[in-house]
Amino acid sequence: MLFLFLATLLMVSVMIIEFNRNKNKNSVDHYFIVVKNNQMTIEWVIRSISLSGWLKGRIRRFTILDLGSTDDTLIILYHLSLSTKIEIVDLQPEEDVALCLLEMVTKSKETGENPVVIDLTTSSTCDKASEKSLLS
Repeated sequence: MLFLFLATLLMVSVMIIEFNRNKNKNSVDHYFIVVKNNQMTIEWVIRSISLSGWLKGRIRRFTILDLGSTDDTLIILYHLSLSTKIEIVDLQPEEDVALCLLEMVTKSKETGENPVVIDLTTSSTCDKASEKSLLS
């Protein structure tokens, strides 16, 4: 009896996941992640976002803006790029990160994607007003 219950539960779960995947088939979320020496966090951030996208049936794209990492961040990103859509942009110290982000977010919106910006270089919470103005 327990086996039938578990089999039914599994079947219903798969049906719900497939329904969500078909409902959001053309939804693309484009994540722009700013990193610098984030080897301890970058892998789980990308994997958790990818898993949530798979469960919701949404396509996830990643653009990583590296500000000159000297640890294993780029090696980890290279290995993740073998199984996930990841574009790595190496920014020079003299480049304006906010301006580059604004241009990329604008292009992403023009193509119909939903841009999301994550800054892993700071440990404090972003100012909601500046985050809202960047994404609107």
